[in-house]
Amino acid sequence: KTYLLGQKEELLKTQWKLDDKQKHYEKQLIDFEKIMEPLMSHMTSNRNRDV
Repeated sequence: KTYLLGQKEELLKTQWKLDDKQKHYEKQLIDFEKIMEPLMSHMTSNRNRDV
């Protein structure tokens, strides 16, 4: 029984670490999208001028 509790604790720790990494990657993606948004709108407006 103690062994199973130890295994469950390890699984919960691993899940917590993975959840933390996922939050970090989602934040990076949002930051990247915030950076790209003005660039994309600038490129689109320049492309429309060329047409």
